[in-house]
Amino acid sequence: MLVSGFGLLWASQALAGGSSRPGSNPFEAASGVNLDELAKSQSIAPLNLIVSSNVAGKMGPCGCSINPKGGVDRRHNFIESNKGLAGTTLILDAGNALFPTRTLDPSLESKQRERAKKIAQTHKALGIEVQNVGLLDLASGLEFLSALSKETGLSLISTNIVRTSDGKAPFADAYVKDVPGIGKVLVLGLSVLSVDVVGVKSLDPVEATKAMIQKHKPKVTIVLSDLGQSEDLNLMAKVGQALVVVGARDLNAIDIPLHAGSGVLIQPGIQGQQLGVFRMASLKNFSAWRNLTQDKALANRWNQLVTENTYVQKQESSEDKKRSLERIKESFAELSKYAQTDINNSWPYAYELYDLDERYAQKNKFTKLALEDQ
Repeated sequence: MLVSGFGLLWASQALAGGSSRPGSNPFEAASGVNLDELAKSQSIAPLNLIVSSNVAGKMGPCGCSINPKGGVDRRHNFIESNKGLAGTTLILDAGNALFPTRTLDPSLESKQRERAKKIAQTHKALGIEVQNVGLLDLASGLEFLSALSKETGLSLISTNIVRTSDGKAPFADAYVKDVPGIGKVLVLGLSVLSVDVVGVKSLDPVEATKAMIQKHKPKVTIVLSDLGQSEDLNLMAKVGQALVVVGARDLNAIDIPLHAGSGVLIQPGIQGQQLGVFRMASLKNFSAWRNLTQDKALANRWNQLVTENTYVQKQESSEDKKRSLERIKESFAELSKYAQTDINNSWPYAYELYDLDERYAQKNKFTKLALEDQ
């Protein structure tokens, strides 16, 4: 993010000069912006992404003794509860959904294949529009995965995996959709085959992404990625176009989206225990991403510091007061680094992670499948 000149000026001078109160909150205007209201004022509709990743062959909730999360039935309830979102909604899976490990025990492969089939059928029924092919999804081989896609109707995508025999893509290499209020949206799937997989190889993900963007010329590109966080950040830094990257290789969820170059990186938790909801609006020009969810938190933190500063200024002079003011000054300096100066060309988004806990535990057509998997 670009640094606010006001923020740095106040942070470096105000407390040192004895000011009792800083100027206006640089996040206040941003924090009052609601994505739907902003999109409406610009006569555009939001794009909503409901994303999962690293489901890893799990249909039931986690084995936690307290407040277990996840389960295909809870995912269904969550998706149904969000069908009223304004704009267009895409339900996507970033990959590694069908199997829990790269290598399958031969004595269990038949059972795990049957479970993979049930997951594919469920994902199709949940409305997942596109699912990336991750390394784990190829655990039972390319031919099995290809046949599974055809049998269940689940749309698999892989932009950089090709057959070694002829260099052709075994799955769709891109998904394109014209979204009202946004324009052309391009969805890509990337993976790195870090171990040998019979019959396929992976191409350079950055070059594959650039080639697809050049071919389709989208307004925004969604990358379903089984690359890993460091490679995701590298991709975002090198591709000069608005990107939303949904990670699927690392096991840890990303609570606050990461920014690099022209991209923003998100990732929900494993085994279907969480779903992520990323909502965006596209303005006329793109310069950077603007996190409305974080803006609200930053605005609140700024106001807390103002209150604390006012209180400390009223105290009698002492070494404790001096240290407190210095700490507040440093906090303001750090906070001001996140202030935007180019709001008009920064595309706004809101992002939340949702734990699929007891709130979404109502029985439905998938409850039996979830219970069988405990």
